[in-house]
Formats: sequence, C-alpha cells, structure tokens
Amino acid sequence: AMLNWVGQMPDRASALRASDVHWHDYGKEARPLRKLGHATVCAGSDAEMIQRLGDLARRIGREAQCAPLIEALRARLDTPS
Repeated sequence: AMLNWVGQMPDRASALRASDVHWHDYGKEARPLRKLGHATVCAGSDAEMIQRLGDLARRIGREAQCAPLIEALRARLDTPS
C-alpha cells in the first residue's frame, strides 16, 4: 500500500517504527495540497496489511487517512472467493 503525504509531512521517526514501512520524502516545501512524499507499507496478506496500516496510522495520527483502505481490505477478507 502507498500513503501519500499531502500538505504536511507526518513524523518520520514515528512512521519508521512501524513494521515494513518505507519512507519517501520529495524534499519539497510544505504548502496546502502539495504532495510532499509517501510511504509504502509491505505485507504478505490482507490481514497483515490491515494490522500494519492500523499501526502506522496510530503512530502518525493519520487514522482518517488510512480508514478507507483498511475498510476495503476488511471487506475483501469478508468476501468469499
């Protein structure tokens, strides 16, 4: 999963304490609606991704940003193959 940092960067150190998070800072000056960087989160399964995204979101205070992706992953887990 990739999470974009728009307008303001979250705390890098907090983000990197989460499992399998890779940080990308574009070195741009912060301003409204400007993409400043992103993080990628790696996981081997949807269930693991839900856990990692939730952990990252709590660490950096971006629960609202991550909620739609987490809900989509949960729905996918609940859908029979």
